[in-house]
Amino acid sequence: MIKKYLESFAKLISRQPSIGGLEITYDALRYFLIYGNKIYSASLRLPPNLISQKGVADVINFTKALESLKAQIEKNSPVREPINVIISLPFSSTYLQTFKIPPVADRDLQSAAELNMQMISPIPIASAYYDFERIDDNKESADGQVEFIGAFAPAMEVDSFINPLKKAGFSVVAVEFSSLALARVSYDIVNVQKQDLGSYLIIHSGYTGVDFLVIRSGQLYFDYFVSWQALGIGQNGLTSQTLAPALVRSLGQVTNYAINKWGGSFSNIYLSTPGSEQIFIGAITSNFGNINIVNLSSNRFPQADSRWMVSIGLALRGLIPRSEDSLITLAKVDTQDDYRNNQILAFIHFWRNIVIASLSFILLVFFMSDVFLTQSAQSVVAQRGNNTSVSASVVNEEVLILEQEAENFNRLIESVASAEDLRFSFRPLLLSIIKIAGNSVTVNRVFYQAKSSPVVLTGVALKEQDVLDFKGRLESNKAFSEVDLPLSNLSYVGNEVLFNLSFKINDLEAL
Repeated sequence: MIKKYLESFAKLISRQPSIGGLEITYDALRYFLIYGNKIYSASLRLPPNLISQKGVADVINFTKALESLKAQIEKNSPVREPINVIISLPFSSTYLQTFKIPPVADRDLQSAAELNMQMISPIPIASAYYDFERIDDNKESADGQVEFIGAFAPAMEVDSFINPLKKAGFSVVAVEFSSLALARVSYDIVNVQKQDLGSYLIIHSGYTGVDFLVIRSGQLYFDYFVSWQALGIGQNGLTSQTLAPALVRSLGQVTNYAINKWGGSFSNIYLSTPGSEQIFIGAITSNFGNINIVNLSSNRFPQADSRWMVSIGLALRGLIPRSEDSLITLAKVDTQDDYRNNQILAFIHFWRNIVIASLSFILLVFFMSDVFLTQSAQSVVAQRGNNTSVSASVVNEEVLILEQEAENFNRLIESVASAEDLRFSFRPLLLSIIKIAGNSVTVNRVFYQAKSSPVVLTGVALKEQDVLDFKGRLESNKAFSEVDLPLSNLSYVGNEVLFNLSFKINDLEAL
């Protein structure tokens, strides 16, 4: 029982944010949140032509659609603005590729993977968002090499979605392909069923075509997409007979991939084909015999059909603590900074309310004590009038005690008033420093003790000149003075410059 209460208290003070999954397709928005033992979902059909293959085509109406979805979420769930989400987008192309790195020191592994990503990028690296993660359970292969999977996305497509989401009141935590979310759901299924985590195939049909996903041990290794146009059929005219020839070709290609890589075919085929399950089952069984085919559905949420599998996979990632989430995200650093800043402000507001509530309780206790002591003093005075045997020295001593209590009470009131004044002072300071830092400098910590003491700031930049420019911007701001950046406080780690500087605040009102 005590352990349960301690865990509840730890969860309360840790302020782990609620993060839902938001799938954005050409024709729909689907939101899914796992909140404790409860789930919340919301969806919205999109009218045609809001989204094109290059991103958001109609920003105004797409933003209105997001605001309508947000209203649904706030009505049916405990989540309030900003609504934290991990999103998948309808990318024009999905770029996923595995690669291996020879044995290197752990400190050089990140740099080596970064270099490989730049070399294998299928699109200009300057106009792409890209990321990578280790696969094969973070274990080295027999030859000592480490295997990664890398993902690339056109930056313009991602940015066209991020801005409307931010305007509508959503805070984007991460961006990933729908195929990665489906792989996460499939691993959740086979893990719950305690099946052999061999290689298996997921077939996912969507608005624009069919995805063939090769999964092994819960990790996505290969993503092969074929559009409806390339298949030579329209989705509305889909039948087992029209699907079979193209399906045979595509299954042959992904089967060859599995055989060449692991020496065997698939243990199962999972279908995520909303409304077309029987068509795909008929086309597969008529050409591949008695292969085991299973409709992709979540054991945790059996009431959700296959249309929700992507948003469920995104929501499952939202359960991972942010400090432990090293999975692929295809967004610029500013998106992660926005999320981090929102969490800092939420943390400050949370503890501010606790401090004010605690001081208010103490104030109430002292007020009740003051009332009791005042009544006691009046009783003593009344007894003195009725009983002449009470010595004047005793009465004077009690009066002095009462005066001391009243003085302590007044000091407490002043402390509460000071705390109320300080409540609003730190937020503008923090926001002002982040604004002055800009995109070239990342602020790690700000130590603030009192108005009269120097503020100590630690951070990181890519170049020494960025640090000096940041110092110059602080010196030119009339709200700060005595900006001190000793050269001994600069250190270099890899391609980054670590620094710490101090300054004094002239006027908080000028921030």
